Amino acid sequence: MLPSILVNLAHPIRFFALNDELRETVRLSLPEEHVVFKSPAEEGFSEALGAAGIYCGWIFPPKWIPTASRLKWIHTPAAGADYIDSPALASSGIRVTLSSGYHGIPMAVHAMGMVLAFSRGLLFSRARQSAPGWWRDEMVGQTVDLEGRTAVIVGCGSIGRHVVRRFRELGLRCIGVRRHVPSEQVDGLTWCPADDLEKVLPGAAVVVNLLPFGPATDRYFDDRLFSIMGPGCLFINLGRGKTVEESALIRALDRGNVAWAGLDVLREEPTPDDNPLRFHPRVVITPHSSTFTNRFMSDAMKQFIERVRIFRSGGELPDVLHAGSEGTMTDVDEHRS
Repeated sequence: MLPSILVNLAHPIRFFALNDELRETVRLSLPEEHVVFKSPAEEGFSEALGAAGIYCGWIFPPKWIPTASRLKWIHTPAAGADYIDSPALASSGIRVTLSSGYHGIPMAVHAMGMVLAFSRGLLFSRARQSAPGWWRDEMVGQTVDLEGRTAVIVGCGSIGRHVVRRFRELGLRCIGVRRHVPSEQVDGLTWCPADDLEKVLPGAAVVVNLLPFGPATDRYFDDRLFSIMGPGCLFINLGRGKTVEESALIRALDRGNVAWAGLDVLREEPTPDDNPLRFHPRVVITPHSSTFTNRFMSDAMKQFIERVRIFRSGGELPDVLHAGSEGTMTDVDEHRS
């Protein structure tokens, strides 16, 4: 039997790779489908790709398109399109969907952890404790009150809503910035169009960047935006590293507009050993790990199974990036992983 679904989810990070139990779950949940699990390094991958009508994977290079003559739909567990999208794919007529929802849970906890560590001086204290003397007086300047302050969440889509729920527990008032402001109301969240971002950045205690990368967001956070932050705000980037001009961030840190920066993503990954951000005393870098969670792939496969059923029934798939010849459908403010 020729495969109707090809799943290519090999990954060096165990959180993002399928185990045998999840493979069996997919097969049992889709008994009418013939599901093949193969990576490009395995024999028979090209044949499986040529026979598949549905593909699920982290990547889809343009060079695969001629082989995938029967392919109707590509799905990725990522919330962002930059690992899979290409001009060739956009014009291929193949529908492409991203994932949403489950990424926001660990990312919101990650953001909350950074805010707590910065605002309570934990990172300063950890760096100071090995030096001689008692540093209680020094901690006075490292404590930031959050209750009643404002957090600005730029690119506030489904992930941003999870961040808002966590931040409300800290007493923060949240402003969600989007290119297209939705009509729905979210408790504890005030919507702001992207054109008004400069009006809400001054005085913000926390700024969280969740923007995806694209031509419109390249170096989005630059000297102009950093210069109107603060003074002393916490800047957290969980979006994409290329949306931040790193030299401008360093200047903002040195001026005091930004007191601390928590960066889960960087412009180049892995970042060079000599990247000055690695040595800045008020920068904490995590290695693109904000989505690390043991439940990631189980949640991803649950969503994929649901969407296969929608697709087979002729329903409308959510999170569509490319729908035939309609081109790019995704709101740039919505997706990241």
